[in-house]
This record gives sequence, C-alpha cells and structure tokens, in this order.
Amino acid sequence: MSDKNKIYECVFNIDVLSRELEENLKAFHRLKLGLDHPHHSALLRYNYIQICSILDEIDILNSQSKDDDYLKDTFYVLSPAIRKLKKFDGLKRIRNTSLAHFNRDKNMQFSPWWKSMKDVRIPRTPNEIRQLYALIYIINTLLVSRYYDELKNLSIKFKDDEKEYFKWVESQESIAKSEPNNIDDIKEETERRFNEKNFKHVTMQRPPLTSWD
Repeated sequence: MSDKNKIYECVFNIDVLSRELEENLKAFHRLKLGLDHPHHSALLRYNYIQICSILDEIDILNSQSKDDDYLKDTFYVLSPAIRKLKKFDGLKRIRNTSLAHFNRDKNMQFSPWWKSMKDVRIPRTPNEIRQLYALIYIINTLLVSRYYDELKNLSIKFKDDEKEYFKWVESQESIAKSEPNNIDDIKEETERRFNEKNFKHVTMQRPPLTSWD
C-alpha cells in the first residue's frame, strides 16, 4: 500500500532541489562568465549531486505508485522525461566516485574515478546539459501541478520549524563572530613541530583570505 506522506515528502524534496538548480543557474548566467569558466565546472559538479538526489527521490516515488492510481497516472505522463534523464547513467557513478567520495569505492578503497566512468554516459555537450536541466524542469513542473495543495500544506507545516532553525543559526553566527579568528598560533605550532622532527624547512604562507567579513 502506498504511503501518502512519503509521496508528498518526495515531491517536496524534488521541488526544493529543482528550484535550487534553477536559482543557481540564473545566478551564474547573471555573472556572464561563460561556459568555459572554472566556476561553471564547479557549479555543474554540484548540480550533478543535486540531480542524483532528485533521481533518488524519483525512485522512492516510483516505488509508491503501484497502489496509487493518481501517482501511477502521473508517472505515465512523466515516463518519457524520466527515461531520457536516466539514459545519463553515469551521473550517479560520477557523484559516488568523483564528487561525494573522491577516488574511493563503496568500501573506501582507492579507486581512480576515471576507471569507473568508462562505458557510462554523462552529458558531453552544452546541448545535453541544457537537456538535463529541461528534463528536471518538466518533471518538477508536472509534479508541483499535481500535488500543489499537498506541497502548500507541507510548507506551512515546516514553516515554524524552519524559523526556529534559522533563529538558532543566527545565535551560532553571533557566537562565531565573538571568537578569535586567526591562525597565527596554529602556524607557529606547526613550524615548531617541523623543526622538532627535523623536517625540511617550509615557509608557511598566510592564506590569501584571512576573513570573509
């Protein structure tokens, strides 16, 4: 039997992740840096992680569709987009071996990421990357339209908890700002230990960013 709450939570997660993807892309394009800029590669790697999370939620959602005709009909309409998305079968592989656990397999043994990426497919061209985002948009738009009221109720339900969390975050930020924020003592102690162990002398450099203020 399907679990209605699990269905609504999956749709909620997909919507949050999809909207974050969209906002990140909008922010990047406003910078006008170009697709060959290193920031685009960094954003794309992060977006792959988000898309894999969406794929995980889709799988959970699909497991609930067997006994839910409304969800089954939804998946029937979405199935072409989902099939196309899942043709990029290397997305989860690259998340696991290159992004989330760099050069490590599931047993945390050293495993160079490029060896695991042979014979799998990830987006290779700007057009395929655009297709990837378009597919996510199609999937999320339909799910939101089908479960709009349930998403609205969940947002209301989470609102107070979210406010309480961000209030706590503000208190932690205030504490962090009041604490010492330099690394001089760490630098000195590191240099002392270098000398103690007769390591070849290394001139320690101060990080270029000493503060985010």
